[in-house]
Amino acid sequence: MNNSDANNSRNNTPNSDEIMTDELEALLKASGKREQPVPEVADVIQQSTHQAWQQAVRARQKRMRQWLTSSAAAAVFFAAMLAVVLPNISFDEPTAVAHITQSYGDFTLNKKQHDYSTIVYQGDKLSTAEDSIIGIKLPDNTLVTLDQNTRITLVNAALIKVHSGRVYVDSPDHNTSILVSTPLGDIVDIGTQYEVTVTPNALDVAMRDGKTKITTAAKTVYASVANGLGEVLHIVKNAPIERHKIATTDQHWQWTHKTMADFNLHNASVYDLLNWASRVTGKDIVYASPATQRQAEETHLSGGNLSPNTISEQLPNILKTTTLTLEERRGAFIISEESTL
Repeated sequence: MNNSDANNSRNNTPNSDEIMTDELEALLKASGKREQPVPEVADVIQQSTHQAWQQAVRARQKRMRQWLTSSAAAAVFFAAMLAVVLPNISFDEPTAVAHITQSYGDFTLNKKQHDYSTIVYQGDKLSTAEDSIIGIKLPDNTLVTLDQNTRITLVNAALIKVHSGRVYVDSPDHNTSILVSTPLGDIVDIGTQYEVTVTPNALDVAMRDGKTKITTAAKTVYASVANGLGEVLHIVKNAPIERHKIATTDQHWQWTHKTMADFNLHNASVYDLLNWASRVTGKDIVYASPATQRQAEETHLSGGNLSPNTISEQLPNILKTTTLTLEERRGAFIISEESTL
């Protein structure tokens, strides 16, 4: 056999797939046509199948409704919990409790160099450096002056902790008080002006106006002002309290003028001007008569400013523009009406 005959022989030989296909076709032909179910049986089968399908769909829908109901209930519960919990959550938003009115020299706010912001927040710490001084104003119009080398914490609008140094408190409202806390005692004012000095071993409280209550670990004492003289209490731990006097007009108080703003004369009454001058200088106001006081209340000024440091020189000149006169005598401003003669 030559090569071409061999190739033809291989091409004419059926493979295994062709043999299986032929056998399957022969088997199907031998079995005959497949019988179909009678119509009644077919209907039963169809109805059973349809019912099974409907049951499966309803079961799936029921599970879906249960899931949605549970999810909705969980959402309502979560929302209710938020409504209860959220109002009680503190987000630690800072509360402004004072603002800086005047400052000279370097000082720090929360141990950082001052950035010229005038707002002081609850819990802020203020420290003054050598030859520096600052003034702050509380919501009730209380003025607090910090001398050089002073450290305080403004706990809130009614509580100041003085760690070291010297502060001056000017509280014009007799209906409100602030608490000044120090390592050796706490001071509460009753509409007053006073000075607190804290050193490592002592506490000094000097009165200029009104009254204060001072509470130490050992006792509670009071300090006040009478006849132009204020009490000064020197408190040392485990030692008797020492007392002496200081005049309300003493030059000792001059350091507080540095942070005081000028008085704006525009449309101000003479009465308000005199009250301001009295608090700044520590001098009493004496009116010649009730009619003179009424005249001071009704007389208003045109404009300008008066510096705390020039009250004695400028105040008489300002009153010369009115029908009132001023005379300083024995630590007091004597106010009279001009004679018409």
